[in-house]
Amino acid sequence: MIFEDNQTVKTSNFSFSHANLQTLGGTEYTLVDIHIDVSSSMHPHKSITEEMLKKVVEWLKSDSNPRKNNLLLRVVFFSTDINEFHGYVELKDINVSDYDGSVKIGGRTCLVDSIADAAESQAALGKTMVNDHDYEVNGIQICLTDGGEYGSTLGYNDLTSKIKVLKGEEDLESFVNVVLHTGQMGDCIDKLKNANAVDEFINFNDFSDAAMGKVVGFVSSQISSQSQMLGTGGPSQVLSF
Repeated sequence: MIFEDNQTVKTSNFSFSHANLQTLGGTEYTLVDIHIDVSSSMHPHKSITEEMLKKVVEWLKSDSNPRKNNLLLRVVFFSTDINEFHGYVELKDINVSDYDGSVKIGGRTCLVDSIADAAESQAALGKTMVNDHDYEVNGIQICLTDGGEYGSTLGYNDLTSKIKVLKGEEDLESFVNVVLHTGQMGDCIDKLKNANAVDEFINFNDFSDAAMGKVVGFVSSQISSQSQMLGTGGPSQVLSF
């Protein structure tokens, strides 16, 4: 973790950290989870994946993003374990260079655990922010992977329950999650659909410069769009890729 003074919270199966909620400057926030697969098969894509993450954060911090002051960003690298690189923090406290050398490769693709981790974290933090601090809150998870589920400690039925709790409670105004993949997920997509666990699957085909450029544009715009929905009462919308 790069923010050692963040407050750590234990959930049912995982844990997360967040900035001091009493010192935030705004009244409404979008909780943003960016989860990146760092399993062994991602080794050839290590550098371009790290560059993608840095470009997304750079855009989110820029004046091009009208919601840059209303995001709490959390970055997670997942493989056999769920490794929080940093918890929910304001963009002003992040330097793009913080991500230099951040991608460490190795392990299995515990995709179900990754999605469940975001659901547990956002449900817990959303409840605290709304009930204890009167913030308006919504959420989004972006998950990038090159393969399907392999090795999670939780199952698809567990995931169904966690997403149902997250979306059924009234703490988060809305929540959307998107899995970006390369078309190598096998029957995992059908299982996640049957579990009602993911709102949209987007196949970005490969890790070419052109494809990753589209990923940067989509992820940046989707996060900003979800944040702009906060306070409107409208449903989350997934942008076209």
